[in-house]
Amino acid sequence: MSWQKTKISEFLTERKDRFKPDKANELGLPRIEKIDFSGTIYINNFKPTKTGMILVKNGDLVISGINVEKGALAIYKGATDALATIHYSSYTYDENRIDIDYLKWYLQSNIFRNILKEQVKGGIKTEIKPKTFLNLEIMLPDLTTQKKIASKLNKLEWNVKDLDFTCFCNKELIDKLRQSILQEAIQGKLVPQNPNDEPASALLKKIKAEKEQLIKAGKIKKEKYIILDNNLEIVIPKNWCMCVVQDISLKVTDGEHLTPQRANSGYFLLSARNITNQGLKLDNVDYVDEREFNRIRKRCNPNKSDILISCSGSVGRVCLADKDNCYVMVRSVAMVRPHKNIYPEYLVYALKSDFLQKQIEKSSKITAQANLFLGKILELQIPLPPTEEQKRIVTRVDELMKLCDKLGNENNNAQKASSELLQAIMQKYFTPEV
Repeated sequence: MSWQKTKISEFLTERKDRFKPDKANELGLPRIEKIDFSGTIYINNFKPTKTGMILVKNGDLVISGINVEKGALAIYKGATDALATIHYSSYTYDENRIDIDYLKWYLQSNIFRNILKEQVKGGIKTEIKPKTFLNLEIMLPDLTTQKKIASKLNKLEWNVKDLDFTCFCNKELIDKLRQSILQEAIQGKLVPQNPNDEPASALLKKIKAEKEQLIKAGKIKKEKYIILDNNLEIVIPKNWCMCVVQDISLKVTDGEHLTPQRANSGYFLLSARNITNQGLKLDNVDYVDEREFNRIRKRCNPNKSDILISCSGSVGRVCLADKDNCYVMVRSVAMVRPHKNIYPEYLVYALKSDFLQKQIEKSSKITAQANLFLGKILELQIPLPPTEEQKRIVTRVDELMKLCDKLGNENNNAQKASSELLQAIMQKYFTPEV
């Protein structure tokens, strides 16, 4: 077996045809929209462009300069020429020097990733331009050996795809199971009812009376009257009742409307990107100093067990604040402070259910970009159980969600093991024998 250190430019040649936006639009050619990590090309028959484009011809190797090492590369086999943005590059190749299937596998290997780290400034995070790509040096076996290796990996690919598909299906089933649990929970089917529990209607009357006293004392504002929509399809137990978020909350507000002055450190300034269904995500959070923090908290002051909702972009993600006197928010986040007799965890689970998510989706589509406004949050309808049953539901849902987490972790581990096994095999095939 003969291996030689070889520059990629010795067997690949860049197609250098480029067009300015006006010319590209005049050509009317189909456009490569993306290449996914499985190597599938997605074509848009004609999409106007405002950027420069490259030409791609039938049989060309097309790679994504951003994600080549993840598998975003493919052979274009279109009936006509195509265009792609300058984030892609297109190459002809010498069939006497390179087996293209071998190359496609090689470029997805950890060996190639290590070459990027060693030979490219910035490593795999750098967008790989043709000049850089073609100058990379790799160890390349003779053509016969390439074909043998590619044949073995092509046969193995189907087994890997079967496992990946199984893991994908399992993930969907686990997600459906989570939603089924939440739907059962908000319909009173998850735990038995206790006839000795105070009915939810009595709970609502107590909350209403308390809020009226707070209004008289000037501690909260007078609320507008909201009519329940009786057309929503849901069946609940007799000692439950339907209510709206306003009925069971002491405060509902969104974040700061003005642009806060950011700081390099200090107190957390939450935006929609920090709100996830798994909890607060603070690895990409903004900060404000103490003065700005105190100013903003006069209006929106989330504390531990307050409910936070993403209200812009990907709306409807829900989690609990986990600390006191630590957070402020911008307008893309809303805060709901439940009454003391409402378990916030129950309200979070309810808001994550399909029943509430469909309401949120409908309420947020009143503008071109999805936005969930306070008035619509106040009107969201919640199936309300007695306080004691809320507690039992939360305990049971917590238990079942932990089991779902365990299933999800096992499924992720299986998918990870499949990927690691494939990489180990490629490591063996792409390492020259001494």
